[in-house]
Amino acid sequence: MARPEWMVPGQPVAALRSGTYKQSVTYSTIDRVLKRDVVLADGQRFNADRPVRRHGGAWDGATELLPRNHGRVLAAEEQVAFVKRRRAIREAAAEIDRSAQHAGDDDDLDAAIANARYNLAKLAGGA
Repeated sequence: MARPEWMVPGQPVAALRSGTYKQSVTYSTIDRVLKRDVVLADGQRFNADRPVRRHGGAWDGATELLPRNHGRVLAAEEQVAFVKRRRAIREAAAEIDRSAQHAGDDDDLDAAIANARYNLAKLAGGA
């Protein structure tokens, strides 16, 4: 099996970990390409002919070595960013709820809403 042309020392790569419920991406560069292994700068090793590591059981997923600009890596980055935005929106909504429940007057609630709007604008790149 021929090795991919991008598998050379110094090449920026991404280790894409896919699980049942989430994905994560870590970045590194290829440090060495040995006869059997590819060694990354952060110490991770992958089989050079099949750069996929399986974890535990069937539900644990796998980590795959891909070039940094690969479409699946970019899609995983977008998914991770979406999850972070969704979490921040939920936290902002919870903050408004807490303020509404404990508000002594409308000024406290207005301040919580203004703070939530500011945080949401930061997420959208508007602040």
